[in-house]
Amino acid sequence: KNKEITLAINTSNEQGAKKDGKTIRQSVLRENVAYFTTIAAAKATAEAIKSLQASEGELEPRALQDYLN
Repeated sequence: KNKEITLAINTSNEQGAKKDGKTIRQSVLRENVAYFTTIAAAKATAEAIKSLQASEGELEPRALQDYLN
C-alpha cells in the first residue's frame, strides 16, 4: 500500500504455503508489483537489472532464456 515493495519472490511448494501464496499473488497483482515463482526467474531478472544499470539504459532486447545460459 505504501509502494515500498517493488519485487516479490515466492517459491514455496508446501501445502500449507499455498494459501499464503494465493494471498501474496493477489496482493502483488493488485499493487502492480513484479512477482516471480522460481529462483531461476528471479536470478534472470536480477541479471537483467544489473545489465541495465551498467549500460545506462542502452540495451538490445534479449530473450529471458539468454540470461539462464
